[in-house]
Amino acid sequence: MLEENKNLEQLATVESKLAVYIADEKDDWLEVYKLMEKVKSKELFKARDLNSFTAWVSYLANALAVGTSSIWRRYKAGRTFKEYADRTNLSLDDTKNLTVSYDTVASIETLAGRDSKKLDDFMERAIAGKITREDVRKALREKRKTSKVPKSRHDRVKAGERTEIGSVTASDIVLELNRYYWLSCMTKEPIMTNNPIKTYLYSLETELGVVTGTSAHKRRFDGVIFENLTINSTDNYGVNIYGVEIKVNKYDLMNDHKMQEYTNFCDYFVIAIPNDSEMINIAREIKLPDWGILIYDETKENERLKILDKPKKLNPIFKDKILENLILRLLGKSSKDF
Repeated sequence: MLEENKNLEQLATVESKLAVYIADEKDDWLEVYKLMEKVKSKELFKARDLNSFTAWVSYLANALAVGTSSIWRRYKAGRTFKEYADRTNLSLDDTKNLTVSYDTVASIETLAGRDSKKLDDFMERAIAGKITREDVRKALREKRKTSKVPKSRHDRVKAGERTEIGSVTASDIVLELNRYYWLSCMTKEPIMTNNPIKTYLYSLETELGVVTGTSAHKRRFDGVIFENLTINSTDNYGVNIYGVEIKVNKYDLMNDHKMQEYTNFCDYFVIAIPNDSEMINIAREIKLPDWGILIYDETKENERLKILDKPKKLNPIFKDKILENLILRLLGKSSKDF
């Protein structure tokens, strides 16, 4: 018990420092990295009853009211810089006057890919002021022009570049999400659709974009479900919104650090995955306590979706925004008829 209290005190101190660094305009991202690495290496996140470092980062983002991806970007920039420093015998203590931003370092990592020589060359030139963040961004845009870019995340999964569990694809899960039977565990009463005074709603929208404020581009939900089937039969105006993130391979599941940003827009959030024990264990490790897990069992002939871990009701501060986006999308579809 004494050890647990000590770890919680250490974690609270680290989180307080991180709050200051992240809020500071100068943003000492190397210090952010060092503090986060301390939490990871000492597993201090367990002091908050969290199963993983990833879950703790999501917790921290919620506590600081910032996007998870911005925290991960700082951490990854710090990790990349440390690897560069180790290769070039540069001490992190000698980088107090470093003027390169974490965004530039993160972009350099993407630009260089697995080529450590190229990364070291870019880093050296950036530190010397010979290349700017805009130079790196332009190079990235050019690289993306000449690379094959999937049209959507669903296409990316089907491209065959990563291993999938069995033959389950994101499209399989999307197809099954068009049916509402899996919602039965979310209500104490059987789902009824025969009340003549109520208009029933169950609608799936894919790739619905939202502006999270952490990126110049919209983030896109894999799936958003709008439904009132689990709402009191006399309520003709209430709507529940389910955000669904689909993952069909463990690498995508482990490396997606944007999921937390979607939770401000929906009443419930679930990770939809194949019915695979390894995938389930990973999902349970990275998810926050309020998130649910929806499994797809391809061995079943019917009703292949099942809620494994029931999601809890969230408090979405931007629910109205996603409803506005839905209306705009529907109006856009209707305009094609004229």
